[in-house]
Amino acid sequence: MTPVQRLRIAVSSQGGCQVVDVGGEVDMSTCAQLSAALERGREPGVPLVADLADVEFFDASGLRVLLAANDGGPRWGSPLRVVPSRAVYRVIEVAGARHLLAVFPNRLRALEGGPDRSEPSGERGSGRLAPAERRARGQRHGVAPVRPGGESGGA
Repeated sequence: MTPVQRLRIAVSSQGGCQVVDVGGEVDMSTCAQLSAALERGREPGVPLVADLADVEFFDASGLRVLLAANDGGPRWGSPLRVVPSRAVYRVIEVAGARHLLAVFPNRLRALEGGPDRSEPSGERGSGRLAPAERRARGQRHGVAPVRPGGESGGA
C-alpha cells in the first residue's frame, strides 16, 4: 500500500444490509473518510455493517467515528453493526466501549443480526483463523500443528 492510499473503503448492499468495507489504517488523518462512508451507507430502516476486519491500525479517532455513527442509529431505525479486526477490537476493549457497540465476529454474523458477539474471528465468515494468526499459533491451513512424534496439537 502506498503512503497516499492508507485507507480503502467500499460501500455496497449485501444480505439486506448496507456494508461499509474498510481496510488499511484508521487514524486522525483518515477518520473523516470513514465517517463520510458510514454516512453514505446509511438508509432508513436498513442495517449498516461496518466491516473493519481488514483494518491493520485503528486509534481513538476511529472509535469516536464508530460511536458517533452508532449514536445516529436510532434515527435510521437500526444500530451500527461492527465487524472488528484484532486491532479495532483491542481499542474498543481498552476504551471500555464494548457495551456501546454491536460487535460481531464476522460479516456473516453481522448480516444475520441477532445477539452480538464480543470476539472477532480471524477470517471473515468462516470461523477460521487468518493466515497471520495461524502462523503466530504455529498452524497451517487452519489445522492444528503436528507435535514432534506425530501427535496433533489439537485436543
